[in-house]
Amino acid sequence: MTLREVPLPEGISSSAVHKTITDSQKAKLSRRRRLEIQRLKSSCREAATDGDDDGDGDTGDSCGVHGAVSVMGRRREMEDAVSVEKGFYGKYDYFGVYDGHGGSNVAEECRNRMHAIVREEVERGDTWRKKKGSGFDEDDDGGIDWEMVMGKCFERMDEEVGEKGNCGNNNNKVEEMTVGSTVVVAIVGREEVVVANCGDSRAVICRNGDYYLKPYVSSMPEVTISKRTEADEFIILASDGLWDVISNEVACQVVRRCLSGRIKSQEIFNQISKISNNRAEVAAVLLTELAMAKGSKDNISVIVVELKKFRRFGCS
Repeated sequence: MTLREVPLPEGISSSAVHKTITDSQKAKLSRRRRLEIQRLKSSCREAATDGDDDGDGDTGDSCGVHGAVSVMGRRREMEDAVSVEKGFYGKYDYFGVYDGHGGSNVAEECRNRMHAIVREEVERGDTWRKKKGSGFDEDDDGGIDWEMVMGKCFERMDEEVGEKGNCGNNNNKVEEMTVGSTVVVAIVGREEVVVANCGDSRAVICRNGDYYLKPYVSSMPEVTISKRTEADEFIILASDGLWDVISNEVACQVVRRCLSGRIKSQEIFNQISKISNNRAEVAAVLLTELAMAKGSKDNISVIVVELKKFRRFGCS
């Protein structure tokens, strides 16, 4: 094939062509941004209504403001899932992010069952009770041994998924080896924050500018129990669609500015603010948008929980 230069039509300069292309690209990006905003809006509403009430009427007395977003991003399939269960066990609230691989089945099963398994294990009482005085709550009769509880819960979840995957058919063995999900769970109470993590999803607590709960990758859950302090600001749970392109520090800076209202002048913040007046939710959406702008190629799921709103006595 021979390439040859083709002259432009009379009266049209190369700069005009460039301007037309640029304007077209801008219009395309603008349309795409509006579509993304609408999709994020839908995701926010679904996440906000999914699991806020477990039906038993007990929502505890924690008053945490939270926001949850889960989007497909640039992937062809959605394999992430999130769950929010306010007051899932008395004074405790449950937040979870699940990043499936090889399909969405395991992540969806974790979303539907993990919080229930945790509640069942905690309700076993004496089985997971520490000795008196070893818990964070002075009035508690010893406190829950969360490390043992979460280890057992992950083991049960793995067994349930395995049983459903097998269904008595040996042909599913290969699929079993390629299908799974990472799990990061935060259980937030008045006195403590419990984080259990298995895989490359991540939870980060921001506490007066410091960042805790580094990422872990292991076959068994890594459990971290942190005593609540007045210095606690918020916690971010997210799948690797966020963490692959956004550092802990940047994520915490974005959320802090969002919660304090210090980035209202930015156009994207103003657009996202139309979705919700819940600043934690806006922060989750903003992190998702930032990850997509940074070139994330995976599904992106983010939960932001504002810990300052969890008050031991009442809420404001």
